[in-house]
Amino acid sequence: MKYARNVINNYGYSLAEDYSDLCDIYKCNDVKENVFVCMYTKSEIFGTSIEEGPDGNPIIWRTPGNNPSHLLWVMCYDQVLDKDGKKPVTRSIEYGRSFNRYMPTLYYLNLFDEKMDARYDDVFQQAWICNNTNSTYISPGDTAIFFTKYSVSDAEEAKHDYITIDKDFVYNADGSVKNRVQNVTFKKFLDPSRESVNYTGSVRHGVVIRLAELYLIAAEAELFLNDNASGTSYINEVREKSSYSRQGSCHGDKAGTVDIGFYFG
Repeated sequence: MKYARNVINNYGYSLAEDYSDLCDIYKCNDVKENVFVCMYTKSEIFGTSIEEGPDGNPIIWRTPGNNPSHLLWVMCYDQVLDKDGKKPVTRSIEYGRSFNRYMPTLYYLNLFDEKMDARYDDVFQQAWICNNTNSTYISPGDTAIFFTKYSVSDAEEAKHDYITIDKDFVYNADGSVKNRVQNVTFKKFLDPSRESVNYTGSVRHGVVIRLAELYLIAAEAELFLNDNASGTSYINEVREKSSYSRQGSCHGDKAGTVDIGFYFG
């Protein structure tokens, strides 16, 4: 508690006024909520590595920006086919280059109540706009792909020209994954400031600790010390920043309604 409070109160950190600032490549590196980050730069001095090649000679890799992790969270949107088997969305800087290594579990998606929690829209890419001219059904500028964590009936899908990627297309009934290629993109890790479509480097810092984590540590400590009111106050300060209203707790917790089971249940 002592150390969490010290960081919260005495080092000039503050929660981001808008959660989206933590995702925006043009703002995220400078927000005062970042407590500990792995910093990246466009300097080739820090983006160069040397490996031994198969012939024994060195291979020099240069990745200015040297943070390629943004590649790993992008689904293969440029492989999605329309009714005619054509690709309405081609690879773009905006939507990222897909190395497609990570995806959310259905359980994780369902933790978000997107009607109240603004983070869902800030974190996940749910729509892709047509940027190709080869589709008979979908025109450039129209919605080409739509992702939803809910089930959509065949009849409902048939009403639209865009391709629907719904829960049943990605996950099995028990929540396990059946489609690891086309799902939902973590857009919070994208870097649309890259120089070109195939550019792999990024200057997005890797955030290890944000101030919000210190708030939750302090809240947990307060609850263990039976100060429910203070613990709830810390929780709600974080939630206020993630709600659409920005005017009060996203879930309306009041003193006396949150206990330690909140953290582990």
